Amino acid sequence: MLLFVNFTAQIIGLQYTSAGENAFLCSTYVVMTPFIVWIAKRVRPTGKEFLCAGIAIAGIALISLQGNMHFGIGQLITLGCPAAAAVIFVVTGHVAKEDNIYLLTWIQMLTVTVLSLLTASWFGAAPSHVSAGGIGAVLYMGVCYTGLAFICQNYGLAHASPEHTSIMLSLESVLGWMFGIILLHE
Repeated sequence: MLLFVNFTAQIIGLQYTSAGENAFLCSTYVVMTPFIVWIAKRVRPTGKEFLCAGIAIAGIALISLQGNMHFGIGQLITLGCPAAAAVIFVVTGHVAKEDNIYLLTWIQMLTVTVLSLLTASWFGAAPSHVSAGGIGAVLYMGVCYTGLAFICQNYGLAHASPEHTSIMLSLESVLGWMFGIILLHE
């Protein structure tokens, strides 16, 4: 459910903000995660972890924002993405240490798929006709890009702290910024 919230908040927020702002805001999980760990586990992150999170978010802000940050509905919606991600890192980090990461990833992907299909149907966004090529493309992206990426992420969470994992994953915003420039000419 949290992964669905994560994806949905990012996608809806992107409709009302730029790719750079969206990438920056989504990466704020790097700052939120130590606080979620602190709340959930009653373990205060080290000063080094706070410093690394601060440096990561400052760097992301420098490359993503370019002085254009404003706060509106798109930014507010987008903040649901990193909040959900921070909780996902903590919960998955705990569960992945004890359970099969492949089964965990399968359950995550299946839940997101079902909730996405239900949401698309509810809002009338489901296509009336889907070609075999379209189905193949969706399956390929779901398995190769999302499924494999989350298997790697869940494996990492089983072997590293949520704080360290969030810092490593913050490179996602750098890529979001780069592709915003290359593909969208931002």
